[in-house]
Amino acid sequence: MHICISPTQSDSYTQLPFYDDFEVFDKFYGDVDSTNFGRSVSIDGTTTLIGSYSSVSVSNCTAYFYEWDGTNWIKDVRINAPAGAGRFGYAVAVYGDRAVIGATTADNKGAAYVYERTGTNWNYKAKLTASDAASGDVFGCAVALNDNTVLVGAYGNNYSKGSAYVFTGSGTNCSESTNMYGTSYSRMGRAVAISDSHIVVGAPSTPSR
Repeated sequence: MHICISPTQSDSYTQLPFYDDFEVFDKFYGDVDSTNFGRSVSIDGTTTLIGSYSSVSVSNCTAYFYEWDGTNWIKDVRINAPAGAGRFGYAVAVYGDRAVIGATTADNKGAAYVYERTGTNWNYKAKLTASDAASGDVFGCAVALNDNTVLVGAYGNNYSKGSAYVFTGSGTNCSESTNMYGTSYSRMGRAVAISDSHIVVGAPSTPSR
């Protein structure tokens, strides 16, 4: 196993506890025009995906794929934000030959972009949006991916009640199959995870019980 560190300012490592099966192995840097590099990370097999979003300019919003060659992590592909994809890279997920990247201010509502790998290329396939999208939803603030299922959070939906959306399909045919909503100001969808047929959705502002 390898733990990869993506620092923001300092060249020094943060002191981490060491375990028998883990060691701090490497650290990655974005390009000179990237900001918030390491805001989101995902790893599956020999592929690592790192998000780098900007609150100021879409042109500085990117995502980076790294590949493990058996000895080193090699920067493989840089994905630039599509037109209008504000805060592209805010959330990322990779699973096999598919990846999804959240852009929380795209069209002032948010979107998630699906990419698929063919050979060594990552190709754009679909733009995911909510069926009830509204300004300020922050759709794409959290994303998760498993096989042909994509889970996207939107914690700003409906005056911060929040929501999460499930999309199914592959290639350009990826459509919303179900959704779920939080209660008053719960900010549901702030964190999401998926494994096989199970999903977990965080709602961090739900009143204590």
